[in-house]
Amino acid sequence: MKRKKPLPEAIRNAPRLHIGLDTFFSAYIDLQGDRGAMGEGRIPWTAVQGYCTANDFEPDLADDCHHYVRAMDDAWLEYQRTKRDRENAARKK
Repeated sequence: MKRKKPLPEAIRNAPRLHIGLDTFFSAYIDLQGDRGAMGEGRIPWTAVQGYCTANDFEPDLADDCHHYVRAMDDAWLEYQRTKRDRENAARKK
């Protein structure tokens, strides 16, 4: 018999994507490996453009893809910076 456990917080509070935004989230996930040395730094514009070209995105969709991938990338980079700062502060204590 399975016990009913509460959903983990990350699932319970997961953001909901508006219809159509999954295209850009998929692009972002696919492009994660195109970061610079050691997985740090921004996803290059050329990588996003290559993704758009390979997937036959119309110009307007490609512009949207660049916008949303950049926004997600900025948020991820900020999260990584904050995490690194917290870890450094904890080591100094």
